[in-house]
Amino acid sequence: MKSGAPVTPLPGTGYWIINNAANTATLDMPAGSTGTSIANTSGCVTREGCFTQTLRTSNTRTAWTILGNPFDRTVELGNIRISSASATHCSTPDPCDLNTAEAQTLETNLAFQYNGTHYDLLTQQDSMSVWNAAWWAAYADPTGLNAKLLMPTQ
Repeated sequence: MKSGAPVTPLPGTGYWIINNAANTATLDMPAGSTGTSIANTSGCVTREGCFTQTLRTSNTRTAWTILGNPFDRTVELGNIRISSASATHCSTPDPCDLNTAEAQTLETNLAFQYNGTHYDLLTQQDSMSVWNAAWWAAYADPTGLNAKLLMPTQ
């Protein structure tokens, strides 16, 4: 997206926005845009609820999902949970942390965040900064498990 070019952001579409100027940039969102959808999902680590995102999966290879931090605060990766429709892989009533999801070969316990020059590796001990995004990988063949990432509001 070039500076000054009128672009209407589309729901469900990700954009790289880099402001090389020293001035402030303003984004106009489309009419009817809504805030981040928060739900009191089973297994969320906070009573205030979680933002939930279904993760891409594939029968034959690792599938990647880029997911941004939609909140105005840092998110601790140790508080993120993974849930699935499986009775044995981080089941929905009892989702698991990233390390357990890795041990159950559902989702890697690593994320990759671009810092402007290269990708930084994030682990369960790290955090995702305000408005930053990271790549998440689901292992091959969790298709049908409806794997979801639960990001707490607090």
